[in-house]
Amino acid sequence: MMKRALVVGLLSFWSGAQAAYCFDAPGTNDDLFRFLRGSPKHLEQVNDASGTKDDLTVQASFQQKRIAELVQQTRFPDRTRLDHVVVFKQLGANKIEGRLSFPNTNLLMSPLNKQVESARLEAKNYETSPPALSLTYDAQGRLSTYSGFWIQMGSFLPRQVKATCIYGQQTVIETVNIMREYRSVSTTKLDSRGKPMFIDFSTQKYDGPLDLDTFIPALSAVYTSRTIFEYSQTGELTGARIHVPTQRNAAGELVERGQPETVMSFTLDRNSNIIREERRADGQTTTVEFTYDSQGNWIKRVARSPVKTISTTRTFTY
Repeated sequence: MMKRALVVGLLSFWSGAQAAYCFDAPGTNDDLFRFLRGSPKHLEQVNDASGTKDDLTVQASFQQKRIAELVQQTRFPDRTRLDHVVVFKQLGANKIEGRLSFPNTNLLMSPLNKQVESARLEAKNYETSPPALSLTYDAQGRLSTYSGFWIQMGSFLPRQVKATCIYGQQTVIETVNIMREYRSVSTTKLDSRGKPMFIDFSTQKYDGPLDLDTFIPALSAVYTSRTIFEYSQTGELTGARIHVPTQRNAAGELVERGQPETVMSFTLDRNSNIIREERRADGQTTTVEFTYDSQGNWIKRVARSPVKTISTTRTFTY
C-alpha cells in the first residue's frame, strides 16, 4: 500500500511543484487541502497516470474548513482496494491529530464500505497510539506546526516531516525538515496586496557521511537560492524564475550568481486563476492545465511531460 502511494506521489512530484505548508504560492501543491476556497464538506480526488491500469483515489472530509478524514483507495479495472483511513480529532481550538488505520485483513472480501467503516472505527480507537499527523494553528487559524507523514496530493509517503510557520508583516518564514531527504528554510516576501514577490531558500540535503549511531546521513553544506515572481504592469502574474542560485556580497546582501533551475510562465483567466503553467528545465518543457468550479477551486489538472501525462480530477460537495 505504501509502495503504491510512493509511486504516485513521486509522479505528482515530477512536475517540480513543492508542497505549500505556510503559504500558497503560485506553482506549489496544496497537498494538505488547506487553501481551498469556499467551505467544502467533501472532496474526491482521482489521479490517473498514463501507462498505469489503476487510479489512486483520495476522499477528504472537512469540518469548519479543517481536514477531518482522509480515505485512500486504489481503483483497478475489476475492483477497488482500500489502502488506509486517517481520522482527525480536534484537540482544543488550535490543534488536531490524525490517526492512521489499515484495512482489517479479515474483511478483505467484504464490501468496500464495510472495510472503510471498520478502519474508521479502528482509527478512532487508537487513543493510546502515537498520531500519524499533528497540526497546530495560531489565533488567526493559520498553520503553526505540522509533524508526521509526508503527504503529496493527499497520499501518504513513508517519510517523516516537520514544518513550522512564522508570520510577520508581509513575510512568511517556513522551515521544513524531511528526514533523509532535505531541510529547507524559506522566507517569502509579499507586497502590500499580499502577492509574493520572491522566496529566499536555504536548503541542505541529507547526503553527507553516514552517522553510525542513527544511520542517518549528515546534512550537506547550505545551498541558497531565490524564486522570483514576475507580474505585468496591471499586476497580473506572468512568470517565475525558480531557484536562482544566490550568494551574499560584501554588504551581506543576497545577489544572483547563476541561472534558475526552472523558468515558469503562467496564463490566467479573468478571475486571476492560473489555467496554464509552463515549466522549462534541463531542456525539457512540461505543462500543467487547470479547470475550475464556480467557487474557484480547480476540479481538473492535466500535467504533461515528454514521457508522462497525469490527469487529476476533483469532485467537491459544498
